[in-house]
Amino acid sequence: MNQDTGYRSLINVYNCDRQKLAKVGAVQEGLEYALHELRPVAKDFFYQFSPQGVTGLSLWREGHFSIHTWPERGMAAIDVVGYPYCAKNLLRRLQDVFPAYYAPVQSTRAVKKGTPRVGQEVYGSLGAIKQNRQLEDERALLDLLKTISHSAHFKVIGEVARSDEEIIDAAVILSESHFSVHYTRKRREMMVDIFTCGKEGDPQRGYDLLQSEIKAEKSQRVYVRR
Repeated sequence: MNQDTGYRSLINVYNCDRQKLAKVGAVQEGLEYALHELRPVAKDFFYQFSPQGVTGLSLWREGHFSIHTWPERGMAAIDVVGYPYCAKNLLRRLQDVFPAYYAPVQSTRAVKKGTPRVGQEVYGSLGAIKQNRQLEDERALLDLLKTISHSAHFKVIGEVARSDEEIIDAAVILSESHFSVHYTRKRREMMVDIFTCGKEGDPQRGYDLLQSEIKAEKSQRVYVRR
């Protein structure tokens, strides 16, 4: 098991079989295989769009996997954060169940000119956090994320969280995106990931509001158009 929870991979998926991306059941079945090592500990939320398209997120200690699909275009956006096992094996299994062209995204230059973009994302870390009242438990943290999401003009459609004595992991699933955080109590540090694949919401504003609400004195962020 690889304990490097700093692992992060953003992947744009193109030319995938639309049937594999259209319905929650098909996406869940594929991810049960791809993420089988984490099934006993992960918490999930999946949402079915009408008539087709899926948003899903699996959450585990200090990490998550998200997928947003556009079956009519054969496209998907995948985020993998804090994966604690061999990432190459995960990518191989994803290719097995969702055969497609996978384009890793590390900067704005990673998406070739003329290639359809899937959205925009802000991710980073907040440190030296002074406001702990809203970070005491899963419910308080989820409520904070919901409040910020509404203020940043996102529509919340679901939530998922887990915690232990050291870490709280929480995410709100948005109609065109997700907003996830991983908070380390003792170090008072938080990993943040806000993705939107539509015109709804402003991930930069969401990040700014979170930093202000929890009074984080240190911040590192990356903005990506992917």
